[in-house]
Amino acid sequence: MMFPPIWPGLVVSLLVMAFVLHVFTTMRYTCKDGVLIIKWSFFTYQRIDILSITSITGTNSLISSPAASLDRLEIRFKKHQSVLVSPKDKEGFIAHLSQINPDIEVKL
Repeated sequence: MMFPPIWPGLVVSLLVMAFVLHVFTTMRYTCKDGVLIIKWSFFTYQRIDILSITSITGTNSLISSPAASLDRLEIRFKKHQSVLVSPKDKEGFIAHLSQINPDIEVKL
């Protein structure tokens, strides 16, 4: 891609790599007013009432989700909804959620 006719391909490749890097570096999980807010890049991906969380399970699932790692946690909430996340400090994350909702079943 270093030759002049290939420059558009190089520019597109760099833009895609920059976007992917941006997505992975701006992923955040925040707890505010009893709500877990999952923010992914420019988007607020999901808002989950912490009191509606029924279980947290360790998983290595490849399903697309707002998780930057394959070492993930599956959060089940409401009746049959779930989301996969990958916080840096899994134990601290689980402890914080369990402090707000002690009824959360944890399976690691």
